[in-house]
Amino acid sequence: GAGVRHQLTSADQVVLYCDECCHAFLKNVISPEYLYHQDNYHTKSSASAGSMVSLSNFAAFISSNLQTKPNFALDVGGNDSSFLELIGALGGAIVDPNALSSEGSPFQQVRTFFHMLQPEELEQSVDVICSSHTLEHVVDVHRFFETATNFKEQDIFFLQFPSLELMLESSRYDLIHHQHLHYFSLKSISILAASHDLAVVDYLFDTDHYGTLMVALRPKSRVAAITPSPLEPRSFDIKYIQSGYEAFLALTKRENSAVEKLPNLFCYGASLMFPICRYYFPSLDQSGGILDQDEHKSALRFADVDLPILLDSADRKLDGMSIFISAVATKRAHRKIMQSLINRSAKYIFSPFGVF
Repeated sequence: GAGVRHQLTSADQVVLYCDECCHAFLKNVISPEYLYHQDNYHTKSSASAGSMVSLSNFAAFISSNLQTKPNFALDVGGNDSSFLELIGALGGAIVDPNALSSEGSPFQQVRTFFHMLQPEELEQSVDVICSSHTLEHVVDVHRFFETATNFKEQDIFFLQFPSLELMLESSRYDLIHHQHLHYFSLKSISILAASHDLAVVDYLFDTDHYGTLMVALRPKSRVAAITPSPLEPRSFDIKYIQSGYEAFLALTKRENSAVEKLPNLFCYGASLMFPICRYYFPSLDQSGGILDQDEHKSALRFADVDLPILLDSADRKLDGMSIFISAVATKRAHRKIMQSLINRSAKYIFSPFGVF
């Protein structure tokens, strides 16, 4: 809320990388109980255009792997009922500490972390488990998979998460941050699944949101695993990754100097990624505020950021203003904002991190 200062607002991080399994992960973990406490986390999927693009794409992938609508589906990490509605589930449960559903909804709310869930807490047996952009936040991914395999009735498990392959391909090193503990490749998720007697039976790379990898998993005893397409060798070479990150840092440092000189500067998009933008572009502290079309965000503040969140409306005059686009998670949403700013004649428009 306005004026609130949270106890933890910074932490040092180190990224570790496994050459053998092509997997990256953070050394230091900030407690999920702190990060996703209701006082610190205000995201609702149905209110985010970027989230809905991601969920719609994931729902299409799931539908292509199912012959019928799920009878009782689990949405692990969902914060509202929008995804279960998208996949046409007849019933189901949202499992998340901040789970919400509309009044009269057929979907059960289970406000807990997934690894604490017991099958007997659910109203019906589970036939499908889905999880969108949750696995990368989980401290103990083996425990996550062990919980999933406790539901013996389900025979298919769908996941989507940021793709290490696409992050490196686009040089989007800004996508490495405190909330994402794991950076999976197709190879590393296949290895993890196999260790729990699951096999990847389908996968899809999606560049619309973060750069995402979707996978469908089934018990190995029932199917044959597919063979992932070969990856470009240099993409996972540690020296290639390090040199790419150094080039990224040099570029953002030069760009920050340019942003610092822009007149009448405002940011556009009070998104979850705004603190990441501010980390690489400290000159944003000199802006006049953060424009956003969500009226509910106007009463909020980012921790230790003395910038107001200002409600944007179509009749607001942008001519004479320099706009830094701080909504950077979703390519489609970023492009839509860019086009809107062009149509509204903003004086200068700055798009950070290069690839959209």
